Amino acid sequence: MFYEVRIKSPNGDLKKIITNKELSKAYWDSFNNIQLPNAESMILLREYKKRINTADYHSGSDTKI
Repeated sequence: MFYEVRIKSPNGDLKKIITNKELSKAYWDSFNNIQLPNAESMILLREYKKRINTADYHSGSDTKI
């Protein structure tokens, strides 16, 4: 739930009121514009991590990435 926001000037005069509907719309618009990584990039990242861990294991290195 959003509450209206009142923006005031430094001398205390009311400059603008942002309604709860405007705030809600701005929030959900920004939420819907978030781009999640696609499945292909996630699979490539997982395979890359497997290769690194396997290479470290076979080389005898104790460091993990």
